Amino acid sequence: MPTLSKTIWKPKIPPHKIDVETLKNEWKMNPLYTQLLANRGISNLVDAQAFVNLNIHQLLDPFLMDGMFAASERIIDAINRHERIMVYGDYDVDGTTSVALFYLFLSYAYSNVEYYIPDRYSEGYGISKMGIETAQKNNCKLIIAIDCGIRSVELVDYATSLNIDFIICDHHLPGNSIPKAVAVLDPKKESCGYPFKELSGCGIAFKLTQALNQNHSLWPNDFYLEFVDLVAVSTCCDIVPMIGENRLLVKTGLQKLNEQPRLGLKVLLFGVDNQAHKPLEVTDIVFKIGPRINAAGRIKSARSAVDLLICEDVNLAKEFSYALNELNAERGVLDSAITEEAFNLINKEKDFDNQFTTVVYSPLWHKGVVGIVASRLIEKYYRPTLVLTDSDDLIGGSARSIDKVDIHEALVQCSDLLVQFGGHSHAAGLKLKPENLTLFKQKFDDAVSKMIVKEDLNRILWYETEWGLELVNEKLLENINRFSPFGPQNMEPVFLAKGVYDTGLGKTMGKDHDHIKLNLISNKCNNPIAAIGFKLGQYFKTINSGKPFNMLYTVGLNYFNGQSNLQLEIKDIKFEE
Repeated sequence: MPTLSKTIWKPKIPPHKIDVETLKNEWKMNPLYTQLLANRGISNLVDAQAFVNLNIHQLLDPFLMDGMFAASERIIDAINRHERIMVYGDYDVDGTTSVALFYLFLSYAYSNVEYYIPDRYSEGYGISKMGIETAQKNNCKLIIAIDCGIRSVELVDYATSLNIDFIICDHHLPGNSIPKAVAVLDPKKESCGYPFKELSGCGIAFKLTQALNQNHSLWPNDFYLEFVDLVAVSTCCDIVPMIGENRLLVKTGLQKLNEQPRLGLKVLLFGVDNQAHKPLEVTDIVFKIGPRINAAGRIKSARSAVDLLICEDVNLAKEFSYALNELNAERGVLDSAITEEAFNLINKEKDFDNQFTTVVYSPLWHKGVVGIVASRLIEKYYRPTLVLTDSDDLIGGSARSIDKVDIHEALVQCSDLLVQFGGHSHAAGLKLKPENLTLFKQKFDDAVSKMIVKEDLNRILWYETEWGLELVNEKLLENINRFSPFGPQNMEPVFLAKGVYDTGLGKTMGKDHDHIKLNLISNKCNNPIAAIGFKLGQYFKTINSGKPFNMLYTVGLNYFNGQSNLQLEIKDIKFEE
């Protein structure tokens, strides 16, 4: 049986040797508030105020992005010439929201536009020859590719030979050559001086609409802001850093989603959660909206997701939403079955504990869910993970990573054995020839072993500071919420509390009793505080015996029967010796 990774608790240490005590004296803020800012690398009052007082006017000038002027002018030229435009995007949440955003924006001022989403199975990721030939057949003279294309050098050349121009809006890492498109918008290009490098693909498309809206009178003032909800969905689901413009866009997008959601998202959410009184949060986007949009491309066709996002007819939107929910249910069944099979394969590996990576393969697995399964395996074993299956005459699959391992760079080290690969530091896709699988597995493990040491395969849970139960109140939650929205590089604050007990009224939840619901007190706190712990059911027997424990927790609200009450979410538990 493979050994599971250990979980280590560590306090966050402010970067750049920030002197927290000096900041407390200078800022005259709540000490915890100062600590949270310092832990995020904020060491001056101007940056602190900008961080907590997000305003849409903080958006950067889109023309700082290399290629933006050329891209916007080519689109206006196409409109003036009455050329047909194809909006082309990937089949995941980022790609489909991108296509919906740009299609809706263009369609307001121009009707000669269509959209295209490649089929995951017949075309694969990114720009395809089939997509270009469809554009030619439909007499499209301009393709705007979003969330893909930065490595499609030969395909862009092929389109050029057919007298079709390309504009590429991508956020993935470029290869050695940049496609010879009319314009390539990608802040990760070496030649691009755009100050913020971490936008999603939909975020890049949004900046293009901002540029068009600012420089041309075809659209009403600030019309581009109508689509900030789609950018928020994309940003949350694509797991890009929740800092800089991303955080601003998500906060603004969440406001729109809560106050005036577009029809497709409203119908989709209503079918998932009828608690209209509960404000929509990042977690709702990631765990409720995202999987349903993704399910379209994983199981069938991602066009149905775009159809829902652009829909303006209530009855039609309900039909699309129902179909996505059905596909998501099917995805859940496949996901669970394949995850269990992957666990069984790992349990049979005799040398698993000596490896730095997890690589599992079955020719029978569904290609649409291997990325989800990779994430499940990391939850259990915490190591860079590849889940592979047959893809036509090749083996293809998805890669997911852990802290300290750039999965894309690890694949670069194995590129001689790969037919195709691409992605981010934390997630990627790949294809290889079947005869290279054994050699590739070893080379991939060797590449990762040079990036980390064995201790890095232990999961680290970071916490802000020790904060006892007696200090938990509504004011604390108010201060925490000023740091939202939360996500990578700006995670929800986690605190350490020591010596806590359950009052004896705690219980397990879930059909397998794998969750716990407690009422907590400590020697300094006699007023019980409600707490919930997901997948912590194994600790309940010891907790119920009255044994004190330490815990890492976050602070939030529980919504029930129209009421909201303070509730802690326990992230991990360790019993006192």
